[in-house]
Amino acid sequence: MKIQKGEYKFELVMVSSDNCSYCDNSKEYLNNNTLPYRVVNYAMFPPFKEGGFTTVPQFFLFNRETAEYELLCDQGYVGLTRLSRDAILARLRGWGHEL
Repeated sequence: MKIQKGEYKFELVMVSSDNCSYCDNSKEYLNNNTLPYRVVNYAMFPPFKEGGFTTVPQFFLFNRETAEYELLCDQGYVGLTRLSRDAILARLRGWGHEL
């Protein structure tokens, strides 16, 4: 899904790998909820290793103003599905850090 530049303060980044059913389920969840996101491979994403993560998917918010990443939710796919569409959009807009 293409992200419109400047529309949101944050960009949703899904850290994924090949042949990952939870990653496929996450993409379906994000697409069904018409949420903009970008997929990156875990091996090409330094915050994944730096954060000590060992499982995918993981979801990060990229701050377009500071060029920093922060974790969107714990527990990968399960954590993502516990968030409402509105809560995720609020985070993308930069409307607070509490979900």
